[in-house]
Amino acid sequence: MDVLLVVDMQVGSRAGLPKHDLPGVVQRISRLAAALRAHSGKVIWIQHCGSGEFARGQRGWALLPEMDCNAAEIVVEKALNDPFARTSLPDTLLELNADGFLCPCHRSLLRLSLPPREPLLVTRTH
Repeated sequence: MDVLLVVDMQVGSRAGLPKHDLPGVVQRISRLAAALRAHSGKVIWIQHCGSGEFARGQRGWALLPEMDCNAAEIVVEKALNDPFARTSLPDTLLELNADGFLCPCHRSLLRLSLPPREPLLVTRTH
């Protein structure tokens, strides 16, 4: 099964400098999510949960309203920049028996294939 990871697409992320083509990014992620759902894939929403604007329940913590987030989909909260560090994400991917995952990253799309039933180790490289 393929999985789409949607990371930090939250209201608070709009703060600061203008974001490059945010409407286009939202549209492309929504198209990817719809295509994956149509082929029995899963979408996992990664939501930063920190302090201030990103504290749980605050306006900035909410997912962008224009994102096509199904209430039945998995949401993983993270407190660090790395969605794999100290979160349920690695176990969730194993439970879903994920063959690979798609993760829209900045201006590119990352697709990793996972060996069956192997633990996943991802390190930050930038």
